[in-house]
Amino acid sequence: MGLKLGVGPSGAFELPLESLLTHIVVLGATGSGKTGFLTVLAEELARAGVPSLVMDVKGDLVNLAFRDEEWIRRAEAEGLSVEHLPETVVYTPGFCNGRALKLLPPSSGDPISSSWAAEAILSLTGFSGDRGAQAFLSTLLQRRGDVMLSSLARLVLEPPSTVVAGVPLETLMPENSRRRLARELAALTVDPVIGCFSKGEKLDLDSPPKVKVVYLAHLPERLKILATSLILSEVYRWMTSKGGSSTPRLAVVFDEVRGYIPPYPRNPPSKDPLTALVRQGRGFGVSILLATQNPRDLDYKALSNVGTWAIGVLRAKQDREAVAEALADVFGLSRSDVSSRIAALKPREFLVFSTFLEEPENVKVRHTLTPLKGPLTLDLLSKIYGWQTVERERLELPQYTLVSEKHAGNYRLSLIVRGRAAYRFPGRKGKTLREFVALIDLTSYKVTLLETLPPLKPGAPYGHVPPETLTDVETLYAKSKLLLAEILTEEIWETSRGDRQKQGESLEEFKTRVTLELEERKRRVSERYRIRLSKLVAKVEKLSKRRDKMASITNIVKPLLSRGVSTASLLRAIERWKEVREKLTELDEKEKELLAEIENLRVKWYEDLRKLDELYTIRTKKVKPEIVELQLDLLWIPEHVKSFK
Repeated sequence: MGLKLGVGPSGAFELPLESLLTHIVVLGATGSGKTGFLTVLAEELARAGVPSLVMDVKGDLVNLAFRDEEWIRRAEAEGLSVEHLPETVVYTPGFCNGRALKLLPPSSGDPISSSWAAEAILSLTGFSGDRGAQAFLSTLLQRRGDVMLSSLARLVLEPPSTVVAGVPLETLMPENSRRRLARELAALTVDPVIGCFSKGEKLDLDSPPKVKVVYLAHLPERLKILATSLILSEVYRWMTSKGGSSTPRLAVVFDEVRGYIPPYPRNPPSKDPLTALVRQGRGFGVSILLATQNPRDLDYKALSNVGTWAIGVLRAKQDREAVAEALADVFGLSRSDVSSRIAALKPREFLVFSTFLEEPENVKVRHTLTPLKGPLTLDLLSKIYGWQTVERERLELPQYTLVSEKHAGNYRLSLIVRGRAAYRFPGRKGKTLREFVALIDLTSYKVTLLETLPPLKPGAPYGHVPPETLTDVETLYAKSKLLLAEILTEEIWETSRGDRQKQGESLEEFKTRVTLELEERKRRVSERYRIRLSKLVAKVEKLSKRRDKMASITNIVKPLLSRGVSTASLLRAIERWKEVREKLTELDEKEKELLAEIENLRVKWYEDLRKLDELYTIRTKKVKPEIVELQLDLLWIPEHVKSFK
């Protein structure tokens, strides 16, 4: 049985079922028919009896769950039948009133999937990319099994062991860092969307139905990546527990994969599990089917094992050239020929490269059995399935509008936050205060730091903030603190770090270059201090000479006081002696001041050199500051789309 995808130059075009095991990537600009091609692949999987897990981040592929009479008649005119299409279930992670999917806590299992799950959870905290924190959290997840997020925060504070992989926990993750991580994990539990990640049913890849759609279009991007990472980690755990297979056992269908497996140096939590599934899936019978608009969004090295590529319309010349460069050598073709053949494609036409074909073929994709009616919103899905929405408490926030904007047209919900943060670097005494103003987009939860508070006036003609995924002011406050702590930490760190590893430069080369630069800075700093100290020492020596001279005069005057001299001469000697003593006292005080200044200068010299050493640590070891205090005032405004650009 083959995958009937459409019509080629010589008639009906099919790919053998075995081609699934080498994975398939579909590329095409908007309007190219890319989603239609991926939908046809999903339908062919169902016809062949291969279970599929469909990751729907945009809302298009959820249409697989529905039938449309007009669409069916069109398909039947081409000789297709919908009889073989099985039941489809739609999961809604983060939406408790739908068919929630329980992703937290992650399933305990092998160290690899536990490590990926830990990385995904840490991506929502200020510890994203911290390998020590990832190792610590991964160990907790392995040892304690299905531990809840709130319990995980307590375990971070009171770890069951003081050693992780033979390394003392205090070395791997000091107590103050663990306290901060516990606070951030606890803050996550108040987010109602993340709270829904702990409710619902577990993902069971062995149970019917065979088509499982994970609907993610309602989530902000960072939570889409979290959900995707946790699901892919679970797929990997399931895959390795099943053992090898020479036939397709499961297909993971992923539309709009942009940002989930990007090229170096970007490394979101979803990249490692997705790359591992591509590289190892063949031996376990797991197939990966990916689609995206921009080929430059993909890490071609991670996808080097892919055996079938379907290229649709690519309007940008640089996109066509990127594909030609990546595929021409692999399939033994010239880059110019590949680029020109792609440029000649029309909508619903794809140039298919495959190790199962003698040469690339132009294919016109068949009609889908599934209605392609564009992305479905969560509200529409709720009406179709009869999911109930809960009336949540309205938020009571100070209402403001922008003074400089005309209040008409398209607005989005925004929050103005002004506050003060106190932070410090590990190992440095004291803390630094930072006042800030920020804008939080309540749709995407993107945070933008502003230079000043924009001109506002009381009153909001558009009413209260619709609660949607927020339950109360306390939740919004906690969520805002979490977002701001993360972005302020990054901004303060990036400002302090100041340097970047150049493209193509190894880590050792980077460290050597930074070390030489800092040594040169330390040399210049030391030179300035030596010059200042030499001037002060010269002043002390000059004072010492004057004091010695004064002391010699005192020695001459003292004998006169004991001799029998005239009264007038004695009085003059006494006055002279007093003047000399006062001058000596004054010189002593000046000398003390100069010596104190020298000592202070030496301390400052040492402190400046220590700060330069710390700067090296920040640049090369990614030591980030710790936000120890964060105070916020929340001001809601309806923000015009043209604002703050």
